[in-house]
Amino acid sequence: MKYLGNREAASTVLEKGAKSLEELKPDAALTLYSRAADVAHGEDNYKQAASTVLEKGAKSLEELKSDAALTLYSRAADVAHGEDNYKQAAEYISRAARMCVRVKEFDKAADLIRQEIGYHQESEHLLAIGRLAVALVLVQLARGDTVAAEKAFKEWGNCCEAPEV
Repeated sequence: MKYLGNREAASTVLEKGAKSLEELKPDAALTLYSRAADVAHGEDNYKQAASTVLEKGAKSLEELKSDAALTLYSRAADVAHGEDNYKQAAEYISRAARMCVRVKEFDKAADLIRQEIGYHQESEHLLAIGRLAVALVLVQLARGDTVAAEKAFKEWGNCCEAPEV
C-alpha cells in the first residue's frame, strides 16, 4: 500500500478501522493494527506512536482474542526495543506475560519473563530482575517443573532482595 500523504493520518485511519472491527472480526483488526503501526513506524518523528498503536490494539483484543493481543504486545516490544527504549519494551512484554498467566499458558509466560529480564539487563535496571526472578520461579512451579524453578532461582535469586525471597 502506497501512502501519498501524511503517514500519521493514514495510521490513524487504519487504527480507527481496526477499532471498529474488534468484536466482529478480531483477526482483521489485528491485521489493521499491525498495518497502522507499520505506517507510523515509517516516519522518523512518529516511531514512538507505532508501539502505542500496537499497545492500544493489544489492550482492546485481550479479552476477545488473547493470541492476537500477545502478537501485538510482542511487536510493540520489538518496536520499542529497536528504538533503545528498553523500559517500555519490558513493560509490553510484562503485560503479555501477565496475560499468559491469566489464561494459564505458563510455558509462554516463562519465556516472556526471561525476555523481560533481558530487557532490564540491557537497561541496567537490576532492581526489577529480583521481582521477575520470583515471578519466574512461581510460573515454573505452576508448570509443575520444580527443577526449572530451582534453576531459575539459582540463576536469578542473587538479584532478589530479602523480602522477595
